[in-house]
Amino acid sequence: MDQKLTRAGLWTLRQDESTTPHEHHNQGDPNARTTTGEWALHSHPLRNGVLRGASSTIRGRKGMVRKSMRYGVLEAYLDDPIMGRTDLTGLHLRCTTIMYAPLTTVIERGDGSVLLAGFYGKILDTLQEWTNFTYTCHHVQDGQWGSKVDGEWNGMMKELLEGTADIAVSPLSITEVRSTAADFLYGLTTSSFKIIVRRPLNEDYMWTAYSKQFEIGVWGMIVFVVMILALSLFAVSYFSERVQISLADCVFAIIGIFLGKGVEQKIETGAGRTLILTALLAHVILLTFYTSNLVSALTVGPPLPPLKNLQDVYNDRSLRFGFLKGSSLTNMFDLPNPLFQAILREMKEEDFVDTPDEGMERVLGERYAFMEWELFYDLNYGSECGVFALPASYFPSYASLALTKGSPLVPHHGHINGWAADEMVAGVETCHGRLQPPQTSAIELKTMLTPFLVLGIGILVSFGFLCTEVLLRRDSSGGTLRAGE
Repeated sequence: MDQKLTRAGLWTLRQDESTTPHEHHNQGDPNARTTTGEWALHSHPLRNGVLRGASSTIRGRKGMVRKSMRYGVLEAYLDDPIMGRTDLTGLHLRCTTIMYAPLTTVIERGDGSVLLAGFYGKILDTLQEWTNFTYTCHHVQDGQWGSKVDGEWNGMMKELLEGTADIAVSPLSITEVRSTAADFLYGLTTSSFKIIVRRPLNEDYMWTAYSKQFEIGVWGMIVFVVMILALSLFAVSYFSERVQISLADCVFAIIGIFLGKGVEQKIETGAGRTLILTALLAHVILLTFYTSNLVSALTVGPPLPPLKNLQDVYNDRSLRFGFLKGSSLTNMFDLPNPLFQAILREMKEEDFVDTPDEGMERVLGERYAFMEWELFYDLNYGSECGVFALPASYFPSYASLALTKGSPLVPHHGHINGWAADEMVAGVETCHGRLQPPQTSAIELKTMLTPFLVLGIGILVSFGFLCTEVLLRRDSSGGTLRAGE
């Protein structure tokens, strides 16, 4: 490109569409001008002063050829420079890339070069077809994307800066730091970063598998209700039953009712029977809630952990946090944000991963939270029930191809944007309807308020019966009646 020779074609279009001489100008010699023939526009009127998709015929010499271009058909002499319009005339480009399926798929060829496929590989092939260049791709030497660490670049960005590559073909995030070292085409894909963690399994709750169906507040309320019912039964038996029941036996009887066991003591009064029916009702309601949640949890798995964002991950000291080595996140976490800087200071070398697949394997196999591009996660692991993404999103950005800073190739490739957008929509539209894995959660106290309210009413009704029975017995005996008389 440093030794290129530019030749330009000059012609004039008249309103009557008459022919006009077609001349060549040599940039190396401004006075050199060669008339190569004449051309006339066929029935293709100008639109806003721009000729779109028209074919032309140049007369005056032999050796005319026809060239089918992306937009229209061009006819000119074999040696006519007009054939080079939007044409890089076989310029050879060195391409650096990295595996990031299905956006970039790398297939080793055995000679050090790679065959590039996937969405970005298709973009490169389309650019090659439109602008007529050749290319050879290789896998980035250090296996990294490109970040600036201690003033030095790594990955594909380093190869662009050192001149070992002319173009980086992968979804490189367009960041402020990278834009100082390379030029990007229009944003071809856009996404943000998500934190991926492992979905809990029943094996993780060996000692709490049968107690996590209720939240701690519900269990506390159950203990409170048992004690209230036991004290109420003791009071009823003391004042109205012929045989007094000890407090220990009352507690045992209520617990037995909650566990599905009947009462051995003979209950004859209305107050006592109302109280027992109240305890039985509580047993039915609690058992229904408990068993339904237990069956669901054993079927679809335990509830998700209470993690919502990066702050929650940082606060959970049992989790290790990491992301791709040499990715744009390295510089994004270096922003003046206290949380980002605290996380970056505590990260160790083993917290970084070389590939996204390695990161996902660590998520599935250990207590590891992995930050990855949401689009990649959706395309590759959206149907994986063993993991889930936290709701919070971070660092939204566009991604595109990168070229060396100041490259003259950028204007040639600018028209790829519209085609790429259509291809991207067609490629990922199946991801929007992916199924979310089912989940259960512990029953909250507010869900149980109605059953507990019914229990309270039952206890009050029981004491109402007790008061009525005591008053009636006093009237019939003419004095205070004590238990056992």
